[in-house]
Amino acid sequence: MRFGCRGAGNLFSLPDIRKDLHAALVERHACLGQAQPPRCAIEQPRAEMLFERRHRLGCHGARHVETVCSGSEAAVIHHRGKDFHVGNDVHSADCQPKGNCISIVDEFIYLGDNNIMMVITQLLSGPITRTALFPAQENLMTTLPTLFVSHGSPMLAIQDSPARRFLQELGKTLPKPKAIVVVSAHWESLGGPAVSLANDLETIHDFGGFPAALFAIQYPAHGSPEIAKQVAQRLENAGYPVKVSLQRGLDHGAWVPLMLMYPDADIPVFQVSLLRGASTAEHERLGHALAALRDEGVLVIGSGSLTHNLYEFRGQELDSPVPAWVSDFGTWMKDALQDGKRDALLDYRRQAPHAAKNHPTEEHLMPLFVAMGAAGGEAKATQLHSSYEYGILAMDVYAFG
Repeated sequence: MRFGCRGAGNLFSLPDIRKDLHAALVERHACLGQAQPPRCAIEQPRAEMLFERRHRLGCHGARHVETVCSGSEAAVIHHRGKDFHVGNDVHSADCQPKGNCISIVDEFIYLGDNNIMMVITQLLSGPITRTALFPAQENLMTTLPTLFVSHGSPMLAIQDSPARRFLQELGKTLPKPKAIVVVSAHWESLGGPAVSLANDLETIHDFGGFPAALFAIQYPAHGSPEIAKQVAQRLENAGYPVKVSLQRGLDHGAWVPLMLMYPDADIPVFQVSLLRGASTAEHERLGHALAALRDEGVLVIGSGSLTHNLYEFRGQELDSPVPAWVSDFGTWMKDALQDGKRDALLDYRRQAPHAAKNHPTEEHLMPLFVAMGAAGGEAKATQLHSSYEYGILAMDVYAFG
């Protein structure tokens, strides 16, 4: 059985789905050696519905499906000062949420306006029922988003914070990629991009003055030499003089966020360098050369920091107050990214408030422009997370595409 995809936020209607759902559930659970389907977390069994698996970053194919129990007497979830009703009109003929109705899909809530989505981890008292009715099909290709991740300080790897907790959940919300390419602020190359072709990856501890526990961390992911070679060829086809490295491992701009997002280290990883001294537009163009990877199951991550002026670090606490020169820059970037103001973003150095103070050097923001370019020219972004550390590091995470 195949599912179709509409625009982000919509649900897909299938003929006679309510009639056939129970039999499908029983059959699938019998295959899994389970006598009966699990009970739904929302106890309104009169209107079982089947939804394609979706998430906030767009339509990603129908390799898995979900069950949600709801009914004409809607369940109510109270969250962030609002009551949301589950069930009303969700099972209408066109399967479109209306009013304040919501549909639960994977770990996200889809509200009636089809635009607002909120993570509901631990929102319900019990777990949401997730049932994979149909096994993954290789010919159903997933289009991945591209990500910009703020990795902040290396202490993110071992020190609890809102950003750390968010990254620990982020990997669970994405379709599992077949490989990951990281463009990190901590690898720059003169004259053209460099690509790592190593298979056995060293965990590079490229920092000093931190606790011994950080230096003991190993992230034992393997490289992806074959995909990396293909990327190097594409970069050459795009006009770049490409360098390759057979030894380079993962710098902390790569392994710190990856150990949180994918702690099992079971996804092949490779890196592409930044272009030392190049402009925002040149890094966007570098991203363009990586854009096809989204349709090939390869996750493109730009890893840097939305703000990064370590000269202003004077031993302050993790939760220190955020000065206006940091928050004003973060707000400007958020507005420009969410509104898709590409020209303003590329000219951020002149247009954004306190740009030079937040980025005395630009290498920690350049991965954002690579991620933006890798989304295929789509500058409009979704802010997935926002927090601050030490008052000076904005830990924003954005998704493109």
